[in-house]
Formats: sequence, structure tokens, C-alpha cells
Amino acid sequence: MKVKVRPLNEGETFCCSVRKAKEVFRNTDVYLDFSYLGRDYSTWAETPDAYFWKRNVKGRIVASMLTHSGTESPILSFYVVKEDIFPIECKMEFEQKYLPEFYRLYETMLNENGSIINTKLMIVEYIENKLKLHETSLDWR
Repeated sequence: MKVKVRPLNEGETFCCSVRKAKEVFRNTDVYLDFSYLGRDYSTWAETPDAYFWKRNVKGRIVASMLTHSGTESPILSFYVVKEDIFPIECKMEFEQKYLPEFYRLYETMLNENGSIINTKLMIVEYIENKLKLHETSLDWR
């Protein structure tokens, strides 16, 4: 497991603690990205994940994972949220309910050789003071 963490500015947080994510994914090949590649969720233009995101997500994405067929190390990304709009109860809910869902996705996508068997996208959005899970298969052809 590799972990990259970008420093937070005052008043910023992530949807879960770095320690908790490391604990859950400690024996995996998942790459944990705490806003290191970007502070906000984004995709390459005109890709299946971009179409899904634009059609289905209306709030703020706080975490995402893309398992891409044939790869071995999916990236689980966490994005910056403002502490004053993201209560500690949401952080606790994410750690208890949604972090295990990302682990489940990782485990169900692995084959015997340790590579990913299917391209799937999982996103957790924060909308109207609630967390909402999205999961879909993506066709990259």
C-alpha cells in the first residue's frame, strides 16, 4: 500500500482519517491518495467516468475509487472538504459504513493473479448534509 497526503489548509479536512484508511487497506495494493493528485474530483474529458459523474452527482465528491481492468493497484482518492460544513458525525459514518464498501469493491474485483477483473467506479458524494454512495460498471471500449 502506498499513501500520498497533501497538507491541509486551516479549516480543511478529509472524510476520514489517514490512520483509519491505512488500517483498513494495510495489506492491499491500493494506492491511498489524500488530495495529493488534486484537491477536487476530476476526470479526463469525455471518458465513461466523466459521463457518469456529470449525470449522477450533484453534490461534493469526498472519495472515489476506479478499479481498471488489468491493473493491480487501484487508487482510492480522498478530497478536501471544509470542516465547518462536514460534521464529525459524517466522518464517523464514512469510516464505519463507506470505507468498508471501498474495501469490498477492491476485494471483489481481484482475480487469483492479483489483477483487477472489471472496470468499476465508486464515488461517495456529500449532498444536503448526507453521504451518498454511487457504484457503476464502466465500459472503456
